[in-house]
Amino acid sequence: MALNRPLYHTISAKLWPNVSNIEKQKLFELLVLLAVLFFAALLQFLFKLFNDGPGLNNIFDFLLVSALLLSLGATVKNKISYVLNFTYTVPVFVYIYYISDFALHTEPSNTVYQSTGILLIGAFFLFYFSSADSKIFLYSIFAFITIVFQLMKADRFFGFFAGPNFIIPHPLVVYVILFTGGYLIRRKYKSLAGQLTNNLRDLHQSQSKVFRESAFPVIKIKAVRDEQGNVVNLLTENVNNAFESLFRIQLHEAKGQEANYIFNLALRQSFDLNNYLLYDSVKNHEFYASAIESWFRVHILKPDVNSFFVILEDITKSTKKLEELEESKQRYKVLLEAIPDMFFVIGRDGTYEDFVVKESDLFKVEDANIIGSTIFEVGFPDNMAEKIMNCIHSCLNRNTIESIEYSLNTPNGTLMFEMRLARLNTHSVISVSRDITRRKTAEFNLEKAKKKAEESDRLKSAFLANLSHEIRTPLNIITNFTQLLAE
Repeated sequence: MALNRPLYHTISAKLWPNVSNIEKQKLFELLVLLAVLFFAALLQFLFKLFNDGPGLNNIFDFLLVSALLLSLGATVKNKISYVLNFTYTVPVFVYIYYISDFALHTEPSNTVYQSTGILLIGAFFLFYFSSADSKIFLYSIFAFITIVFQLMKADRFFGFFAGPNFIIPHPLVVYVILFTGGYLIRRKYKSLAGQLTNNLRDLHQSQSKVFRESAFPVIKIKAVRDEQGNVVNLLTENVNNAFESLFRIQLHEAKGQEANYIFNLALRQSFDLNNYLLYDSVKNHEFYASAIESWFRVHILKPDVNSFFVILEDITKSTKKLEELEESKQRYKVLLEAIPDMFFVIGRDGTYEDFVVKESDLFKVEDANIIGSTIFEVGFPDNMAEKIMNCIHSCLNRNTIESIEYSLNTPNGTLMFEMRLARLNTHSVISVSRDITRRKTAEFNLEKAKKKAEESDRLKSAFLANLSHEIRTPLNIITNFTQLLAE
């Protein structure tokens, strides 16, 4: 039966605060059903009283209203067995309204199916609400006798097996078939319910065992609601051994106390538990308890609407380790930034995974523009990117160190770099790029000076050769004339 949750919580919490949720639901359903029947019977009583005037039937209507009112009172008092016993009055009222000689009614032969239907409703009422088969079978005997009595009085007991009535189902056959079918369905679902109950009990036992033996501190919290179904308080229902050991708070000290008080006592600081449990949709949180110098990750489980399990995972060691790793990363990053070279971590597919550039302002690069991009998208033309990709694959496949020189256009002009690639792991390489612009400029200037010197030397040699020829020719003539004059 679908229940209006706010109304259900309001009524069940007020009338039956100390019973289980299953019993509350059954009592609420029974209360609603009896209330509908009571008001229907009351309206019928008043209608007949004002339209037909006082009579013997009004007494029977009043008795029916009274029986339903007593059933409502028994339901409110959680006396469900009394209500089920009132079901035995259904055959009595059927007899009064449809069979007896002292009440005004139509011929019994015309109302036998109506009587059978009412008696079946009573049987199905017991199927749903009664847990004892004995009550059902006792009721079925009374109902069977009532139908037989009405058929006998109408002289129709055997009339349904002959003549034109042969094709009409006998009321007793209808009752037996529907009663048997309903009972078999009840047995099936009762068996399934028993299996589910056993499974649920085993689950609760396993849950209790896990709760007690969990290495993490766990606290079970119960929500207390007002008549409108709003949570007005959170009470501690149970704590496990790890909670007692870590926070030095025993179960007998915590049970029944306000959960906020227990958390404040355990953590030695203010802790807004209401916000975590009732308002925040995120079920995992991390916080630092400064008073005990510990980090905790809070896991919140909500098995039902009024229960919470709060698991406190101590993550102090892992958090400190992460902080140390972050410090180490920053330290090595500073060391790398002190080196004038640029460092890149590039994946097998050419994607930048990380980088360190000391003079990032020089190149106008940012993490968001580099990391996640590929060498085809940032930094290199296609032909150079292909060469670098071949070097990356060579490093990964043969575990070699590759070197390549390239030029890069920057806001400050075109710069020359030498890139060395070495295998970092199975799927990425580390690239060290050094600015060799000055060295390449010096080499170019040196080569230019060398060529100029060589050209100067060649010109000097040619000049001296020419000069030697020009001087040697007149000297030879003078020498020859001198020799002739001497002779």
